Amino acid sequence: MQEILDLHNQGKLDKYQEEWFVPTKPQEELYDVLNDPDELHNLADDPAYTNKLEELRAAFQTWTKEVGDLGTLDEKDMLLKWWNGKETPPTTATPILTKVKDGYRLTCETEGASIGYKILNEGEELKKQIVPQYSFDMMWTYGVPNGNDTKIDTPWSIYKDGDILHLQPGQQLLVNAKRIGYITAEKNFTIE
Repeated sequence: MQEILDLHNQGKLDKYQEEWFVPTKPQEELYDVLNDPDELHNLADDPAYTNKLEELRAAFQTWTKEVGDLGTLDEKDMLLKWWNGKETPPTTATPILTKVKDGYRLTCETEGASIGYKILNEGEELKKQIVPQYSFDMMWTYGVPNGNDTKIDTPWSIYKDGDILHLQPGQQLLVNAKRIGYITAEKNFTIE
């Protein structure tokens, strides 16, 4: 992204690459991703692709009816919908650790929540790693100039439903449960 921004500012993009910076986009876009993996040539208005466009339009309309499409909502209205009409976000339910025959399982009662975890051995502390910070790093940190080093948590593992964690006495299990639009719930467990 940084490279394309630099090339744009230098006027070195071709007409297709420059389309990324056009403030309005066509209502429909259709690309042959096998022959045009960078999606530079919109085929939506090409008569040779009318049948494919109609097929994909019908599939999209079916999907929208089944799943819903919040993309048409104003962001504030979307948040109110997620927050059940309240002005503040709900909190994700606290993660639950359950002892099972072969180890431990994690659950969260908030539908759609993702669970992350870290296992620390007895006496081990949460570690940070130093990484360069870039504007496209999805809000890891704030206030760090682009390209400068910053400290962030070492990566968390993603818990997959039904996984069994093999934990030993004395280990600490750090868990967080997240759902987009909700406040994150955190819980630390010490295995006895």
